[in-house]
Amino acid sequence: MIGLVDVSHWQGLPNWYRATAAGTRFRGASLPLCGVLAKCTEGWSYYDASYNYNYDNALAAGLAFGSYHWFHANLTDQARQIAWLETHYRKPPASKDLGLWIDVEDVDDLTVFPPPRTAILDRLIAFLDHLRQDLPGVPINIYTANWYWSQLSPNLCPRFGTALGYRLWVAHYQEYGTPILPYGWDQYLIWQYTSSAHIDGISGHVDANVYNGTLAELVAMINPVPVTWIARYRVYAVWLTVRTGPGVGYAAVRYLAFGTTIYVYEIINVAGTNWGRIGADEWCSLAWCSKA
Repeated sequence: MIGLVDVSHWQGLPNWYRATAAGTRFRGASLPLCGVLAKCTEGWSYYDASYNYNYDNALAAGLAFGSYHWFHANLTDQARQIAWLETHYRKPPASKDLGLWIDVEDVDDLTVFPPPRTAILDRLIAFLDHLRQDLPGVPINIYTANWYWSQLSPNLCPRFGTALGYRLWVAHYQEYGTPILPYGWDQYLIWQYTSSAHIDGISGHVDANVYNGTLAELVAMINPVPVTWIARYRVYAVWLTVRTGPGVGYAAVRYLAFGTTIYVYEIINVAGTNWGRIGADEWCSLAWCSKA
């Protein structure tokens, strides 16, 4: 079991060598501090002033490094939010890469979008799809908490964990028992168990997290062995259904808009129609696509 911390400008400029030597605590026991998850950006205009410092100095101290972006569904220009993140994000060396996490907990979104609030998740899916296409070598996953996610009517949208394959960094502030998982996931990868840890070398309170395994195992879980795509297509239907398997008998999980570029990893012919696998348990008919 290993410890991780997540930080932003609120923690100033931590001394990562001292923090690494100090370690963290969980359930009364000492844990090695092995990684940092640092805020990079928020929305389309905020860049965390400590991000570059944390990237350079945490890696120099031997820590693994991941980044997070605070997602705003209420912004009218989502392409601008995507571009802002992509401009500032820095990818660590593979052996130290804890990925890019999309932080989904913006309370303003709950005010802007009335129930059932599926628009928030629809915009999140589109945001994630664009990132996956623009940053094909970057592992992208989700941070959230059940108290927030449950207000978004997630039962009306694809299951982000079991269907779409996004790993979960869950916030649930307790050290004993197990965290409550948001709808759509049957397991978590990282557990944020407190927002008030004290660690030598870091100013004030800091969020502490735990992973039940080794650092090498965590990096491997976040960075699965990449599979090379075999073809690229562009959707020319108004809306193209993505299903859990190759054929119309499988459940629909989401829809792709006209003009969307998709990367196909496997092609199967079913009853005379070619179906392409575009993700973990995600398939679509290629009859409504053209080679890109």
